[in-house]
Amino acid sequence: MIDQRFYFEFEQKYRGTRAEVGKRLLGYSALLDALEASGLSKVSVDYGCGRGEWLEILSSRGWNATGVDSNIEMLRPAELDGLKIVVSDAVAHIKSVPDASLSLVTGFHIVEHLPTEVLHELVAESFRVLAPGGMIILETPNPENLLVGSNRFYMDPTHINPLPPNYLKFIAEFSGFSDVHAIGINQPSLRFKSGIAGALLELTELFPDYSVVAQKECDDSSIARLSDVVEREFNDNSPYTYLPLDRLIDRMHALENNIEETRSALATLQDELVNVRRNLPKEIFRRNVRKFKALLGL
Repeated sequence: MIDQRFYFEFEQKYRGTRAEVGKRLLGYSALLDALEASGLSKVSVDYGCGRGEWLEILSSRGWNATGVDSNIEMLRPAELDGLKIVVSDAVAHIKSVPDASLSLVTGFHIVEHLPTEVLHELVAESFRVLAPGGMIILETPNPENLLVGSNRFYMDPTHINPLPPNYLKFIAEFSGFSDVHAIGINQPSLRFKSGIAGALLELTELFPDYSVVAQKECDDSSIARLSDVVEREFNDNSPYTYLPLDRLIDRMHALENNIEETRSALATLQDELVNVRRNLPKEIFRRNVRKFKALLGL
């Protein structure tokens, strides 16, 4: 068992300040907008709420938001801010929540800490407690990102296993959710955005986190459809490596073709020079060679 104070300090250093994390979480505003416009009750639970950044956002929008975490040290900032928190295990808490009583269940960087059977149970219970039209948001490190999957994920000693996007999506689908999406989150700025350097950075700095977002089926046509929101707001947020990898391969192939074409052109030019040398007096040839070398900077 990791010391709770140690983990609090670890998160402070490597996850970012409350302000930084809160700013990143504002990226989900479009999902909140959709839920609020649908007229669903603004009741939610955030599992692994930690310092309460997401609770602050929800509370500022008038939600009845409860945060659940088993780490008392992590909860102290949220407690000092007067946010609604419960010290509990996630599965134990969600089992006490009535059927169809919530509009939103969230978990930011909690699922990678859970054993497989606990993760499956949490997602299944989330489906049970959500009202029709309600949503679940589960954010986790993206192992499709080469640096995350090979190194950064293992910085946290409490992480258990990386969760590939399609695996987490399938858990949600298996649990009953019919409208399920994986969206890339927290894309950093790239210092190069074109050429081979840009393509390589795009591959290695691909969305370091992703979220599975899912909606419980609802027959009410007034309820916003998650698929519409994702297509409108997150259409370019693919968390999968194959897209930037294909772009990198295409650019490298184009570069190889350009090099080959240049070699062929130089060979043709060399042949032409040989012919010129054969057909011109030596002195004229030497003068033209000097001019040609000067032109090339040789």
